[in-house]
Amino acid sequence: MTVNLIDAVRVVDLDAIWYPGGKHQHVVAVHLADARVHEREDVVQNIRSASQGYATKADARALVRVGACPLCGEEGHLTAARDGRTVDRLLELPRF
Repeated sequence: MTVNLIDAVRVVDLDAIWYPGGKHQHVVAVHLADARVHEREDVVQNIRSASQGYATKADARALVRVGACPLCGEEGHLTAARDGRTVDRLLELPRF
């Protein structure tokens, strides 16, 4: 399986009025180290089919996972953490 390294993300701010759990961000696209851009839907499909993996370029051990958002429950939420930490490494990346 190929592992793509992510060096930046595009996020959307979710308003606390419309989403339970308060104001927070979701990743909607990732910028890869080789300059390609993958939309969230493509990342989710690639991970779920095990055809491609994703990790943050800054910390290749922080593998991207797909699940439900812990704040609003939306499925297909992307996160990257390692060593049992709760810090989302994707949201620490620069924006593009």
